[in-house]
Amino acid sequence: MESKKTIDPSDILVTEQLTALVAETNAMKEDGFCFILGAGASRESEIPTGNELERRWMDCLMGEKDDLYTKRMDPEATRRLAEQLLQEGTEENRKLFHEFEEIHSAWESAKAANSPIPSKYYSDIYRLRFHPDFKRGHRYLEQSMKGKEPSIGYHILAMILSQVERINLVITTNFDSLLEDTLFLYGEQRSMVAGHESLAPFINLNRSLPIVAKIHRSLYYEPVNTPDARLPRAWIDLLNDAFNRYIPIVVGYGGGDQSLMAFLTDEHTSFPRGFYWCYVEAEHPGGDIEALVLEKGGHFVSIQGFDSLMVELGKELLGVKKI
Repeated sequence: MESKKTIDPSDILVTEQLTALVAETNAMKEDGFCFILGAGASRESEIPTGNELERRWMDCLMGEKDDLYTKRMDPEATRRLAEQLLQEGTEENRKLFHEFEEIHSAWESAKAANSPIPSKYYSDIYRLRFHPDFKRGHRYLEQSMKGKEPSIGYHILAMILSQVERINLVITTNFDSLLEDTLFLYGEQRSMVAGHESLAPFINLNRSLPIVAKIHRSLYYEPVNTPDARLPRAWIDLLNDAFNRYIPIVVGYGGGDQSLMAFLTDEHTSFPRGFYWCYVEAEHPGGDIEALVLEKGGHFVSIQGFDSLMVELGKELLGVKKI
């Protein structure tokens, strides 16, 4: 998706503007809101983001650092594996993979600038790091999330989902169970957690209970991490229905996957009620995300982080005394 327009800085909202808008819309009993959460939402719960994992894995693959229980690897062996995997894929799938030299160049640039590797390389790097047994990758992610506690933002989000009308749906690419844990502990009613696409048809958006749709699956159901992954039809149907009912608020999602991002940027995907894409102040997204926001009627929102956004939303929707 190529954008011919540019973002006017004056059009970028801040946290207070978004939370006031949500509160007013909710008070007027107009549109509902849903959340789309990515790995950045769990950063303040000390779970590594996709960008952080990319860096760890590339450092290991290129022989610079050990990673968890894996010794630093041979860079030449990594290059050979990358070439082998690229050749083994179908012609259609090869279009989804990135050339290793492109990934390597992005890694070198990120090291020099002390900046993140672009999210679009995450799936390629994951595939290289854990080939041929991706169950090792699942165990690695499980280890990364072990013992982590939900941050204050998740506590407040659970309360909002349980207590505020027309705000009861979270769509997430995350494998962690932070939101489910807080809904269980602090929610005032039962919730539905769909950790696999086979459960998507059972989600009823007409009900008021909190709903968590884990479109990359839960950690224990072979989470989706590969470059050739595509969003199953069941999730596509649910998301199309959701976007017709709710205004999405995107938080902590970098668009690095080939499943949700491919769906969002597809010409047939629309946001009849608009949407808001939140990003941490110094990390303004460009590329496909900027094009998506510009071309599909969205708005950028500059925030300090997931926790600070949820605290302000909680004050508006639940009352200061409850936060």
